[in-house]
Amino acid sequence: MGSRPTLVELIGVAVGWVALSLFTDSLVASSFAVLWLVWKLLIVPGMPPVLPFALSFQWFQACGGMIYCVFFDRDLPTLHVPEYRTMVVLSLASVALIAIGIWIGSRLLGVRHYPAGATSVISRQQLFTAYVVLTVSEGSINQFAWQYPMLTQAIIAVALIRLGVLYLMLRHFSSPTLRMAPLGLLLAFEIALGFTGFFASFREPLAIAALVLYQVFDWRRGEHMAAVASLMLVAVLSGTVWMGVRGQFRAEQIENTVFAQSRSARFSRMADLVSAWFSRGGGEAWYDMDFFVDRMWTVYYPSLALARVPNSTPHTDGRFVTGAVKHVTMPRLLFPDKPELPSDSEKVREFSGVWVAGRDEGTSIAFGYVIESYVDYGVPRMFIPIAIYGVFMGMAFALFTRWIRTAEFGVPLLTVVFWLGLYLFEESWAKKLGDNLTMFLYLGGLVFLLERLMRSGRLGEAAAPSPEARVHADLYPATIGPPAAHLSPRKHRSA
Repeated sequence: MGSRPTLVELIGVAVGWVALSLFTDSLVASSFAVLWLVWKLLIVPGMPPVLPFALSFQWFQACGGMIYCVFFDRDLPTLHVPEYRTMVVLSLASVALIAIGIWIGSRLLGVRHYPAGATSVISRQQLFTAYVVLTVSEGSINQFAWQYPMLTQAIIAVALIRLGVLYLMLRHFSSPTLRMAPLGLLLAFEIALGFTGFFASFREPLAIAALVLYQVFDWRRGEHMAAVASLMLVAVLSGTVWMGVRGQFRAEQIENTVFAQSRSARFSRMADLVSAWFSRGGGEAWYDMDFFVDRMWTVYYPSLALARVPNSTPHTDGRFVTGAVKHVTMPRLLFPDKPELPSDSEKVREFSGVWVAGRDEGTSIAFGYVIESYVDYGVPRMFIPIAIYGVFMGMAFALFTRWIRTAEFGVPLLTVVFWLGLYLFEESWAKKLGDNLTMFLYLGGLVFLLERLMRSGRLGEAAAPSPEARVHADLYPATIGPPAAHLSPRKHRSA
């Protein structure tokens, strides 16, 4: 795990903060200091930087819109909410506290690093077959899951193993040699697939591709620079286009059941919508970019709630946090009559004082765990459950590195589970804790079992050692524990 900041680094950050404050805004400067802290504390040698990457996504949701408006001279609705700056401060403090908590929790148990030069236990044929089977059956698995409410979350969590296989596929095309053509084709297919869903499902493949490229990136190589630049462009463009077409696309899915159940029909319709979007003028593209950033910057409704609590609405003394703990300790398999979680839209209506669309309209407006903590306890007690959560996630990360001993199983599992478990700033406590524990138990348990079966030879012979089948030594250095003194210079940038 990353190391404590040195005095020289802290002085450098302080100088940078003063300089940036003079040219922009002190809160913008503070936000970049938090981002630096996240990456300083949470880099794990030999692993994709899933922990700092996920918290960076949260960081952008907390302050990205403010930075966008400062640097591009744009105007977003959140800027006109009186308490938005206070909400940004509370959000940045929460992200920093989770990062510190993860750092502490992981060091309490010690992160086990995967050994260098380990041979592959999954053959190329097994990998490709698993990807095709899981991709083709994904829709059927999700439909099956919703037919059995008591098992829905467990089945959906287990189905996430497809993302782990996708990680291995992307790594296969990028290490030891970056192969742009197959890597680009695979990612293009995944993005197209994601655009046919109800939600922005293309986000996960983009995130996983970024994590894979980070591990092998070498700034001296032109194809690496081109791959990273292309990925950044595709990510921004995909998000902007999605915001421009998703309203009409979702409405058609809700209104037409046949359309919703036919992936080919959805793909054809989405292709038409995307083509129409690109034929629009540049002014409308800027509007969609503003809309995209505003949607990502999820502090508008929390800022409204901050202005009302406790001035006109009292604190709830633990209603959300204790309710979330109670909810996750009552699995539906054992408590089939457990009530459904309340819609976040109801929380927005109650505490933000505005009427927003809810379940009747087939949607939910996010509220988020930070404002839930504030509504429950106020400052400073709101930070106690946030700090505990960070330590818990750090300990869980360390435990998984010890339980899953094979890199080809452990690295994809940690990448998928901790990206999905950490990246959303707008999640409620109940959903955040519930999703994390479900993935830990079911997806983690499945991978643990598969690894043991594969190592014992019950799932077929391991792949014969070869240059193509050997895990890249630069990606899995042989070190145990967090001290940086064990690390040695490498050809590639460690992650």
